[in-house]
Amino acid sequence: MTIEELERWIVRWYYADWANTAFKRLLRTSFISVERLGNTPWGRWHTMAHDQGYALPLPPSIDQWRMTRYEHDTRTLSRKTGITFRDQNFRGENLPYLLKKYGENPRPILVDPDDFRRVYVVDGDTCKIVGLVNSSVDETTPAFSFTHAKACDVAGSANPLGVVEKAGFSRDLYQRSAETSAKAAKKKQKPKEASRETKRTGAPY
Repeated sequence: MTIEELERWIVRWYYADWANTAFKRLLRTSFISVERLGNTPWGRWHTMAHDQGYALPLPPSIDQWRMTRYEHDTRTLSRKTGITFRDQNFRGENLPYLLKKYGENPRPILVDPDDFRRVYVVDGDTCKIVGLVNSSVDETTPAFSFTHAKACDVAGSANPLGVVEKAGFSRDLYQRSAETSAKAAKKKQKPKEASRETKRTGAPY
């Protein structure tokens, strides 16, 4: 299908399928709300806008949404590594601005556990946040979770052939070192043994 047809299908899915899907968070409101606004996005919108005549509030800004949804933590800014979180370094074009304003000091950050590509530094006491980019990603990197990204790192480093080769080298090196140490010890003992033999027989030095 063409791009235009695909777009029409996406829009139709949004209004016909997603909007009429019951969400758990809406189902649970029935325990605490007596208004019975609806369990689907379309049902709730229709009840509020048409049956009750409410003016729907504007959605929160993307920064406010992230402040609510993302995990909160505190990390120290660094000129060398930026922000380090779960063994990942986050830098980017916003780092000089943050360092100039706050220096190398701890700052509150926001983290989306399902997207390891960015973290967000809280800028001041407002809801404004500034993004920093993972130093190991580019524009084509998928939005992996931090857990998935860590698993990929472990899987990529655990080459079975390489592990066997590395272990074999360490074993051979240890064995050779032990042999060399044993030979060196024997060489040191020979003069002492000769000296004891000389003393026992009373031979002159």
